[in-house]
Amino acid sequence: MSKYCFFQLPSELVQKLDGKKKAYPENTLGLLRFIRNLHEHYKADAVKINLMVLFPDLFGSVYRFAKERGWNARESVTIDIKCVS
Repeated sequence: MSKYCFFQLPSELVQKLDGKKKAYPENTLGLLRFIRNLHEHYKADAVKINLMVLFPDLFGSVYRFAKERGWNARESVTIDIKCVS
Protein backbone atom coordinates (compact mmCIF):
# COMPACT_ATOMS: atom_id res chain seq x y z
CA MET A 1 0.00 0.00 0.00
CA SER A 2 1.21 3.47 -0.83
CA LYS A 3 2.14 6.05 1.77
CA TYR A 4 -0.52 8.21 0.09
CA CYS A 5 -3.58 6.60 1.61
CA PHE A 6 -6.97 8.16 1.24
CA PHE A 7 -7.76 7.83 4.94
CA GLN A 8 -5.93 11.13 5.40
CA LEU A 9 -8.69 12.87 3.41
CA PRO A 10 -12.19 13.61 4.73
CA SER A 11 -14.23 10.44 4.22
CA GLU A 12 -17.26 12.39 2.95
CA LEU A 13 -15.13 13.89 0.19
CA VAL A 14 -13.66 10.53 -0.83
CA GLN A 15 -17.16 9.04 -0.97
CA LYS A 16 -18.40 11.98 -3.06
CA LEU A 17 -15.68 11.48 -5.68
CA ASP A 18 -15.74 7.67 -5.52
CA GLY A 19 -19.48 7.70 -6.17
CA LYS A 20 -18.96 9.08 -9.68
CA LYS A 21 -16.87 6.20 -11.00
CA LYS A 22 -14.92 3.21 -9.81
CA ALA A 23 -12.88 3.68 -6.66
CA TYR A 24 -9.45 5.26 -6.97
CA PRO A 25 -6.54 2.88 -6.46
CA GLU A 26 -4.68 3.55 -3.20
CA ASN A 27 -1.39 4.50 -4.81
CA THR A 28 0.29 7.69 -5.98
CA LEU A 29 -1.40 7.61 -9.37
CA GLY A 30 -4.80 7.19 -7.72
CA LEU A 31 -4.10 10.15 -5.45
CA LEU A 32 -3.04 12.32 -8.38
CA ARG A 33 -6.23 11.40 -10.27
CA PHE A 34 -8.25 12.19 -7.15
CA ILE A 35 -6.56 15.59 -6.74
CA ARG A 36 -7.09 16.45 -10.41
CA ASN A 37 -10.77 15.51 -10.29
CA LEU A 38 -11.25 17.30 -6.97
CA HIS A 39 -9.85 20.55 -8.37
CA GLU A 40 -11.63 20.17 -11.69
CA HIS A 41 -15.11 19.21 -10.47
CA TYR A 42 -15.32 20.21 -6.78
CA LYS A 43 -13.47 23.52 -6.52
CA ALA A 44 -15.36 24.64 -3.41
CA ASP A 45 -14.29 21.46 -1.59
CA ALA A 46 -10.76 21.64 -2.96
CA VAL A 47 -10.01 25.01 -1.38
CA LYS A 48 -10.86 23.63 2.06
CA ILE A 49 -8.08 21.03 1.97
CA ASN A 50 -4.38 21.76 2.29
CA LEU A 51 -2.84 18.88 0.36
CA MET A 52 0.69 20.02 1.17
CA VAL A 53 -0.04 19.49 4.87
CA LEU A 54 -1.68 16.10 4.31
CA PHE A 55 0.95 14.87 1.83
CA PRO A 56 4.10 16.95 2.42
CA ASP A 57 6.42 14.89 0.24
CA LEU A 58 4.02 14.37 -2.67
CA PHE A 59 5.32 17.27 -4.79
CA GLY A 60 8.93 16.13 -4.43
CA SER A 61 8.03 12.53 -5.20
CA VAL A 62 6.14 13.49 -8.35
CA TYR A 63 9.01 15.75 -9.44
CA ARG A 64 11.56 12.94 -8.99
CA PHE A 65 9.29 10.51 -10.83
CA ALA A 66 8.93 12.91 -13.80
CA LYS A 67 12.65 13.67 -13.82
CA GLU A 68 13.63 9.97 -13.80
CA ARG A 69 11.45 9.42 -16.87
CA GLY A 70 12.60 12.57 -18.64
CA TRP A 71 9.12 14.04 -18.68
CA ASN A 72 10.35 17.44 -17.54
CA ALA A 73 12.83 17.53 -20.44
CA ARG A 74 10.22 17.27 -23.22
CA GLU A 75 10.20 20.27 -25.53
CA SER A 76 6.59 21.21 -24.74
CA VAL A 77 7.34 21.24 -21.01
CA THR A 78 10.52 23.33 -21.32
CA ILE A 79 8.68 25.85 -23.52
CA ASP A 80 5.90 26.15 -20.90
CA ILE A 81 8.46 26.60 -18.13
CA LYS A 82 10.29 29.33 -20.07
CA CYS A 83 7.01 31.17 -20.74
CA VAL A 84 6.20 31.24 -17.03
CA SER A 85 9.69 32.32 -15.94
